[in-house]
Amino acid sequence: MMNINIVCVGKLKEDYLRMACAEYEKRLGAFCRLKITELTPARLPEEPNPSQISAALVDEGKRILACIKPGEAVFTLCIEGK
Repeated sequence: MMNINIVCVGKLKEDYLRMACAEYEKRLGAFCRLKITELTPARLPEEPNPSQISAALVDEGKRILACIKPGEAVFTLCIEGK
């Protein structure tokens, strides 16, 4: 059976999204082992400067990479769809 690990920054806050995610997890359970890891976003001040944003992205990137084992296939997605 295939293992699928989803690593994301942030947590689902809306109830309807959490319920939809739980439904997809249940449906996919027959075809794969699904694990979702939600990482806490880096904290930024109210009006961050570019270097603070860059440092936060580097920190989040390191924490994401720490969740990936050698030899695993990795697919990245972003909110902008690029």
